[in-house]
Amino acid sequence: MKKLLTLIIAGTASFGFAQSFSLYKTNAGGAITHTVTNGYTIVETSTGGGQTNTKIRIKNNAATTQTFNVVRTVLSQNPALDLSVTPSNPTTYFCFGYSCFTSNVNTAGPGDYTILLPAGQTSTNFPSSDNSDANAQPFSIYLDEGATVGLYAVYYKVFVTNNTNDSIGFTVNYNIPAGIKNNAGEVAHFDIFPNPAASESVIRLNAIKSSEASVIVTNIAGQTIYTKKHQVNPGSNLLSINCEGMPSGVYSVSLKTESGLTSRKLVITK
Repeated sequence: MKKLLTLIIAGTASFGFAQSFSLYKTNAGGAITHTVTNGYTIVETSTGGGQTNTKIRIKNNAATTQTFNVVRTVLSQNPALDLSVTPSNPTTYFCFGYSCFTSNVNTAGPGDYTILLPAGQTSTNFPSSDNSDANAQPFSIYLDEGATVGLYAVYYKVFVTNNTNDSIGFTVNYNIPAGIKNNAGEVAHFDIFPNPAASESVIRLNAIKSSEASVIVTNIAGQTIYTKKHQVNPGSNLLSINCEGMPSGVYSVSLKTESGLTSRKLVITK
């Protein structure tokens, strides 16, 4: 793993609309191989015990200087990634600006180095002493694989710091076979709070795009006892679940979108 320089508290930002910049995937030598657009999926193949490095170039298309940042969301992981301060493999982390962040960091904060680009400039143009990684490729994504190959999907959103709606989001799929969806089409994250709950619980999710989602609650016998449809919007959403009529016990809460079905456990205590 490359030298890790700093820790930053994780943060989130809403999904964007029009973009004033462009993203490109490059090869190890810095040559562009793909244009990365909103919703783009980069497919990578890892090897047991190896390291996979995905390099991204940023171009500022605006007429003024802009500062860029990135936020990361792990969509799926099998086996689980170790995202601690001092992780063991498998793990993932990224370098942005001229800092490489520890695996527990999801975004660079305002007090740390972000990428500053004058009008029309690309992120490969400035020297290593002027806010870039040593290889002049200031945004690099790493997966350090475990002894055996896993299946992972990690979402990244690059955005302009003074306008978080000006963003491009993309997913890096590691070893996920073609045709298997990872929920990156709509929902980037989904959890439930409070849990355990008594009278009400709330689904908290970050959506990547607008879509219709169904909340389905089933009991331990597999019977559906609650269902409700919601319209979710890009960014943060809160979907309430009325638990008043649910006896104490363990339930399965599923969020169904066109990409598939994702479930979490909910405990009810009265």
